[in-house]
Amino acid sequence: MIAILLILVFFGTLIAVIAAAKELGTTIGSYLIASFVLRLGLHWVARNVAFFSHGLGGDALTYEYFAQWISEQWAMHGVKFMTAADNELIGATSLPPNLFGFIIYLNGGQKAPLACTALVALALCVTALNFFKLAMELGARRNVATGITMVLFASPALLFYTSDMYKDGLVLMFVLGAVGSAIRVSRRFSLADFLIGVVCLAALWFVRFYLVFLATLPILIGYMGFGSRGYLRPIVSVFALTVVFAFVLQSQQGANLKTTIDGTFTMATDKATLEGNALGGSAV
Repeated sequence: MIAILLILVFFGTLIAVIAAAKELGTTIGSYLIASFVLRLGLHWVARNVAFFSHGLGGDALTYEYFAQWISEQWAMHGVKFMTAADNELIGATSLPPNLFGFIIYLNGGQKAPLACTALVALALCVTALNFFKLAMELGARRNVATGITMVLFASPALLFYTSDMYKDGLVLMFVLGAVGSAIRVSRRFSLADFLIGVVCLAALWFVRFYLVFLATLPILIGYMGFGSRGYLRPIVSVFALTVVFAFVLQSQQGANLKTTIDGTFTMATDKATLEGNALGGSAV
């Protein structure tokens, strides 16, 4: 019963976001609503129709397993954010199982794959709306922005990986949220956009941490205001960043960060990683 209520809450949240963006009743608004419902339908098909389910598992079932374990730990010891320190098998991707675990916990410890999928679908739809709005802000015609958004976010791979308990919908939301906010802030500073970017970048660290290093440079450039009309903000920003960077390099935190970056680069360029990426297995 709680799982059904949560699905309705996520759907209501999507309606509220679309309405706040003044897109309720428009083509893109209707597309996002239909996209949310479609993903819930595809989830049922993928899980219950034998032709589409090989039954051997995958990332979605792995996250469901960890989410169930987290929910059980919370029931016994209280709610807290679980990381690899609590279970090394969770690894660096700790946010998705914690989010899914919270949904299962609210559902009385019972599995709630459809409600968890509804959260992923919500993240994807919010990302699609953000993409559409960003395209419009950067000069795309409305019909072009609508068409590209509809085609891109209905691609088969993206449909598959956002119709179950995968992390890809969250990855897309946080990456585009961070980079999009940087683009907006570079044109005109907004505290809301700044905070959205910071939160998305922080959340990305707990979903696909190595993307933080790839996204940081364009975000910093955006926040420093190189796309703005004035000169004072970029100059002050460069000076402040130089001071902070010099201080960090001399600190223990800087040494730890360098170790993390080196380890991340080694992992990302490892032969096994490159071969795995070449074989596919992600929508991002």
